[in-house]
Amino acid sequence: MTTIVYRAGLIVGDTCITQGNSRVGRVTKVVRRKDGALAGACGELGALTSFLGWAETESLKKKAKPFLFCDSGEGFIAHPDGRIQWYGGEGTAFLDVPHIAIGSGSLVAMGAMFMGASARDAMVAAASIDHGTAGPFVCLTHDSKVVETFS
Repeated sequence: MTTIVYRAGLIVGDTCITQGNSRVGRVTKVVRRKDGALAGACGELGALTSFLGWAETESLKKKAKPFLFCDSGEGFIAHPDGRIQWYGGEGTAFLDVPHIAIGSGSLVAMGAMFMGASARDAMVAAASIDHGTAGPFVCLTHDSKVVETFS
């Protein structure tokens, strides 16, 4: 359970790790690549950390194999040129969307962004409703490693 939100060059990720209905720890779920692309992932901890490692390094190779989530989980890479590439168990696809949210709080976050909320405000909305979404939250932009961390 988690929430990752992207809109207008800003990605926001929660850090909550859950096991069943309990919050059991924290981990960063968003990264910024050397080329400025932003990546985020949700799902089983091993899969999401593997995806983020792949997104930071392997995905930059010319003949990189696409990442496939085995069971649960999904991720995306938001490129500086506006393209958003989604990854899941079914494969990968470029999405023609202005913003994206994934994870257990994604419906709340998407609804908030539909109504004009920023990525940061959409995350606050998701965390206020979804038990699996909790801070501190990490915010990154295409041109800066860490914009802010907030709770």
